[in-house]
Amino acid sequence: MLTKEYNVLPWALFLSLTYNIIILIYLMSWRTNKQKEENMNERIKVIEEMKKISDYEETHLHSKDIFDCDNPAEDVCKRLSEIGRKTVFLTQHGVAAMTWDFKNAAKKYGLKFVPGIETYFQHTAYKENGLMQKNNLEPEKHLILHAKNDEGWKAISMAISDGQRENGYCLMNDEILNKYFLGNNNVVATSACISGVIATVFRSNEFVEREIAKIRRAMEKGGISSNVSNLSLVEDKFNNLNQQLEEKKSELEKMKKLSRIKFSAREKILVSMDELMAEAERQRIESDKAEVEDAKAKIPVLTEEIKKLRTRISILKKELKQKTVDAEKSSVFNEKILELEKKKKTEEEVLEEARKEMEFFNNIFGQDNFFAEIQYHGMQEEKVIYNKIVNLARSMNIPLVAANDVHTVTNSNEELLKRMIMKSLRFEKWEPLQDADRELYIKTTPEMRAMFSHVFEDDVIEEAFDNTLYIAGICNVDFKITNHFPKVFKGKSEEYTNDVFMKELQDGINRLYPAGLPTEYQERLNREIEIIKKMGYVDYHLVVQDFNRYAAEYDSIPPEEIENAPIEKEALRAWKLERGFTTPVGIANGTGRGSAVGSLVCQLLGITHLDPIRFELLFERFLNPERVSLPDIDSDISNTIRPRTIEYVKQKYGEDCVVGIMTQNAQAPRGAIRAAARSYGFFLAYKNNDESYRGRFLSLADKIAKAIPSKPGLGFNTKLEKQDSNGAEITLYADLIQKFADDKTANTIIKWAKVFENCCTAYGSHAAGVVITDGTPVKEIVPLRYNSKLGIYTTQCNMIEVEENGMLKFDFLGLKTLDIVTDCKWKLKERGINPEPYRIPLDNKETFEKVFAQAHTNSVFQFESKGMKKMLKRFEPSSFEDLIILVSMFRPGPMQYLDSVMDVKHGRKPVQYLTPELEPILGKTYGAIAYQEQVMQIFQKLAGYTLGGADMVRRYMSKKKMEKLELERHAFIEGDPDRGIRGCVANGINYDAASKLFDEMTNFAKYAFNKSHAAAYAYNSYVSGYLKELYPAEFLAGAMNWAEKTQAKDPLPELLIEAHEVGVKVLPPNVNYSKSKFTVHDGKILFGLASVKEVASAAKTIVENAPYTSFHDFIARSKADKTSVINLIKAGALDDFNVNRKAMLDSYDAFKTAYAKLAKKETYIQTVTEILPKLCLCGSDEELVEKQKELGLHVELKKLTTEDKLQKSLERAKEAAIELRTAFESLTITPVIETTEEKLADEKEVLGYYVSGSPLDNYGRPEELSATPISDMDANTTMIFGLITNVEIRQSKKTGNDMAFIVVQDQTGTANVNVFQKAYEQNKQFIKEGNVLLFSGKTDLDDFNSSDEDGEALDAEYKFTLQKCFEAKKKNGTYLVHSNAVSMQELENMKEDFGNTVYIYNVETKQTEKLGFTVSSKVNEICGITKMS
Repeated sequence: MLTKEYNVLPWALFLSLTYNIIILIYLMSWRTNKQKEENMNERIKVIEEMKKISDYEETHLHSKDIFDCDNPAEDVCKRLSEIGRKTVFLTQHGVAAMTWDFKNAAKKYGLKFVPGIETYFQHTAYKENGLMQKNNLEPEKHLILHAKNDEGWKAISMAISDGQRENGYCLMNDEILNKYFLGNNNVVATSACISGVIATVFRSNEFVEREIAKIRRAMEKGGISSNVSNLSLVEDKFNNLNQQLEEKKSELEKMKKLSRIKFSAREKILVSMDELMAEAERQRIESDKAEVEDAKAKIPVLTEEIKKLRTRISILKKELKQKTVDAEKSSVFNEKILELEKKKKTEEEVLEEARKEMEFFNNIFGQDNFFAEIQYHGMQEEKVIYNKIVNLARSMNIPLVAANDVHTVTNSNEELLKRMIMKSLRFEKWEPLQDADRELYIKTTPEMRAMFSHVFEDDVIEEAFDNTLYIAGICNVDFKITNHFPKVFKGKSEEYTNDVFMKELQDGINRLYPAGLPTEYQERLNREIEIIKKMGYVDYHLVVQDFNRYAAEYDSIPPEEIENAPIEKEALRAWKLERGFTTPVGIANGTGRGSAVGSLVCQLLGITHLDPIRFELLFERFLNPERVSLPDIDSDISNTIRPRTIEYVKQKYGEDCVVGIMTQNAQAPRGAIRAAARSYGFFLAYKNNDESYRGRFLSLADKIAKAIPSKPGLGFNTKLEKQDSNGAEITLYADLIQKFADDKTANTIIKWAKVFENCCTAYGSHAAGVVITDGTPVKEIVPLRYNSKLGIYTTQCNMIEVEENGMLKFDFLGLKTLDIVTDCKWKLKERGINPEPYRIPLDNKETFEKVFAQAHTNSVFQFESKGMKKMLKRFEPSSFEDLIILVSMFRPGPMQYLDSVMDVKHGRKPVQYLTPELEPILGKTYGAIAYQEQVMQIFQKLAGYTLGGADMVRRYMSKKKMEKLELERHAFIEGDPDRGIRGCVANGINYDAASKLFDEMTNFAKYAFNKSHAAAYAYNSYVSGYLKELYPAEFLAGAMNWAEKTQAKDPLPELLIEAHEVGVKVLPPNVNYSKSKFTVHDGKILFGLASVKEVASAAKTIVENAPYTSFHDFIARSKADKTSVINLIKAGALDDFNVNRKAMLDSYDAFKTAYAKLAKKETYIQTVTEILPKLCLCGSDEELVEKQKELGLHVELKKLTTEDKLQKSLERAKEAAIELRTAFESLTITPVIETTEEKLADEKEVLGYYVSGSPLDNYGRPEELSATPISDMDANTTMIFGLITNVEIRQSKKTGNDMAFIVVQDQTGTANVNVFQKAYEQNKQFIKEGNVLLFSGKTDLDDFNSSDEDGEALDAEYKFTLQKCFEAKKKNGTYLVHSNAVSMQELENMKEDFGNTVYIYNVETKQTEKLGFTVSSKVNEICGITKMS
């Protein structure tokens, strides 16, 4: 009984536990089913609600996907709205750059916007050096992500940023998905297209077959057979032939041996035999003789057979060798194919992998957040793959969603052509249009249903279409924006920041206005402070002040030491103090630019350096309280210091809180023309199966592009200022079609270009803009993109969109002018001179007269171009205000008024005003409106506007808001009491004058320039000009150090010309006085040693070991290799030792060999001298060697010896060294004949320029040769003169014929000269570097890509096209020569009428006599001749 009782209890417990588990499972199942039912009900509810307003939404839509499609947001949203859609989804390939364009366009057309991406995905992608890397063992797949809400968009943004690749596209892996989306429930994902995450699984065998096909194509291309079974047959045949050869050789040897048998001995003994025996022997002999004769006959036969066998074996051996190699290669290829074959899966395996894949994504994104996407565009492959996806999804309860993978807005021929052009540029070949390409457009619901009905059952279509509505219904991104403005003092109160702000302003007052602020200034300051505080921009100003002040820390550091300095501010200060770098010399941060220069606060904070009141600059142009906008301060920082300043900012605010700003490269007409020409070439190459069409039309494209005016913002639909025959304005497109009406190809290119206009072809980075946040990583606000060209991350939005997302843009503008000024000032410091650029007088008369009025403005900011130089000579600026006018008005638009301004300035006509009230405003600009600020002042002074209100009208004018302007016209003329505006008429101004004035201002506002910006530019220009006038050598040397040679332009020749014009000598490098870069010595500019070809690496050591006393000393101590020394001699760097460069070159080997022997002996002496006292410590050869190494000696002793022997060896070595030194020092340089031409040619070879002289020295100026000076070239120039300094020969892609692109230099400047095919064929004997010629031809504008370092458009330069060239006649000279330097016969041989005059100094009589005839220019070749004039 006891046993039974004890047995019952466990069973009861077991049954009870089981029952509870069953109940629990039931409850959980019920709850799950209940949840599913609730979810289903919720889905049905969402779908039903959506069906009230829509019947289908497109969830897969591309926009400006580079070289794949280009759907403008405006066009997409307009089309969606037209066909009744209520939502716009955006899923660009690998980027999200169009997000904000779509957000704004969606709002305009009343659509909901859902941001997202079609990302690239690999499970096994990995990170390397911070960037995602593709795993080549796994296909790259597509995955669609949609944000359900703001948190979802934030997750997508961070995932895109973390997934950045080298190419700037996003590649996500398992780690990224798990990090940002697992359990997130804020993102909807779909399986994307035929290259999507599920479709690629079903296509896995297809991918394997593709790889196998690639291998087989490679084998076929290499002539490698996959069948190597006949190798053994060849081997057997080869072995068989070898065996036959051996047998034949054996038989031949046998026959040869047999053929050598002699019978005379046997025949002699026959007489001694009896008759019977003799007869028998005789018969045997005869038989043997026959056998021998037979052998002899066989020898040539066997020899021939062996020869043939050897030939066959040789051939077969090569075949066997090749087949063996092929077999090895084939084996490698076949192994790869075998490995790939193993990767093929059965249908069951593929299905299982697809199931796992679908389960993976469903787990990541959550039930009802992952959808199996289905599409159909008429491809057979889609029918198979998508039906498999349908079956699998339904078996796993994964919802379906329909999509059309939109790549064009419509399927019009124009849009299809645009996409074909893009794809051809991407793949650099033409790919024919496929039927499926015609289906990738925004379709209506009936169109979608009709297409899907070919492939899917009705219930599948219904579910998939309903789920487009469901996704649209659950995705609601608000884009809630919060400001992320940085604070210079983290964690400090606003009160603390304001106190610091006021203290900094007071410090600025004490520094700039030690006597205190005048009343006008104090009132202005109070108003500015009030506005800045009210708008909340105190921190902004302090942040800008901080990094500008940081840049200024480098002003006291010598340029060569900067790279050694730490970045962190306090460490940098300590480092400077330790080295005594305390006196500011350089100028790392400039005066700034833009409207902030009109702020007194910015001046006091040291952000800008111009007095805004003195120059009538308006604060309201910078910050307008009536127009709430973010501030925009442009900071100029030297190119040297800019990257360090940005790095400082990253350290201060956080690496992930400081990024660049993305730009998009949209094709303007000229770029579109060139792109269209390339694409059309690809098309014809495909159509005609002729590769010669590739690139054939690029010269035609240039011709068309040159017919396009140089105007900012010009488009094909822009109306030009010309009319057709009916008097109607014509567009640029119509004008081009008309101009090239007779050229069918040109017309096609123009039409294609119009289609391609505004297409996005690249993402770039804003030249200066940097985002700084409040500590929030930028990727949490907007997605980032990696820019591989610059090695930085940028936002995936432009600068306007940056601000729309609550971030601030800070402009770090690199300004080369500051580097030049800094270089100049450090050179001046060597002379004890240290001018302060922001305290120099702005009225230095010589600066205006000698630099600006004479157009000596190379490397003077904004005044360098040929067009501006011509204008300077005409304008003759005489004041700083004149420079501001030129900066403002020398640009397309206002330039048309400059002639009138000059007429007034020079008294050729009186100044006229529409009304006298304009005189105080326009007086300094000679009666013309030159600045935006003047427009604002006119509205304020004449009509009674506030400055803020005046700025608003100015903006209406510039943006051509006609409705607003009509209201403002009335207010300006007749007033607006509601706004307190009296109007011009009420202020006593004539109605007609006021009306005309309003029209003039409206017209001017199209191209108006900000005076604050212009004044800052002019100040930089003036500082450059001021230093150039006072210290020309130092300034020009600095400019030469920063003269960056590009493919299109080399500024150094013109700097060399200008140095000559202003009386500064430029000399070749000198090993005793030159540094690595250009430097100044004794008032002359010396080329840097690093300028010499192949000397840059040796330059530092040469400089450190200088000075040198002789050629011997230089050879001994410079440590320069042979190439460096030879090139330094050619450059003239060793002229201090001997002016006969050719002689030094001839002597170099002897000097080098002699010194090498001496140096080797002295090294031996040093080693032995130091090792002798320690020899006793060495017990073996090995210890001796180690001891030499330990002492840092060159290992000279490898065998242990005695002290006595070593001492005697040392004494002998010293004696030998004395002899070697005597031999070395006794070497002399034997003079040789060397011509000036040879010297100059060597200089050009190793320096790239003629320095000590020029071939032009033997010629007159261009005017004397009836040629136009290059500096004066214009559209009417037909003849120029000059020296060919560079020749580049190219071949025409169309004909293959040669043509040349040369650079010509005269005494005034340089010009690019085109020598096209026909002209080159006729003139090629002259087109050689170093020739001085006259060039006849025509001049064209070369205005492509003309912009300065700030991106401002420059006036066009001119390019000369050659027709014919001639040898230029040298000018005659007068020469003096010693009688022992030349014979009379030599002079007779040089005789030439109207040639050079020669005086002969007779060394015996000490008399000088004039030669009775004139001679040719060959007289220059006489050694020792002196040119007198």
